[in-house]
Amino acid sequence: MERLEELIRILSEPETRARHSKAKTTRTCKICGCEALHFRDAASAFEYSVSAICQECQDKYLCAGNRQAG
Repeated sequence: MERLEELIRILSEPETRARHSKAKTTRTCKICGCEALHFRDAASAFEYSVSAICQECQDKYLCAGNRQAG
């Protein structure tokens, strides 16, 4: 839940919203600024096309509950 709250905060920042178009044009991530060239699967690539969030940030924020160690 903590990661979800952090993601909501990040995506709510005006700077992050402003980076969306540039990130998609330059194939970078609007959150971390790294290149967004490789994705695990078609669903992850589609997520980037919608959100401009790279695979690493998708894993960190969107898949966190699935990867947490017990």
